[in-house]
Amino acid sequence: MQVTGEEAAGFVRDVGADRVEFKFKKPKSIAIGGSYSIKCVVKPDVSVDLFIQLPKVPGFLAINPRCCWLH
Repeated sequence: MQVTGEEAAGFVRDVGADRVEFKFKKPKSIAIGGSYSIKCVVKPDVSVDLFIQLPKVPGFLAINPRCCWLH
């Protein structure tokens, strides 16, 4: 099923999502993990795992009880 830009914009407008406001907070912490963090990389291509801890959002679980974020 192909959805056009006009259909998507109409859906966003119909559900009221065009009036949503986002507030972005700084992460609590950022750390490098995995094999790169212990200097054990054997491939020519390097992958780096980032561990990002997000701040808790008060009332988030009350709003969305089915969420799967670990606290």
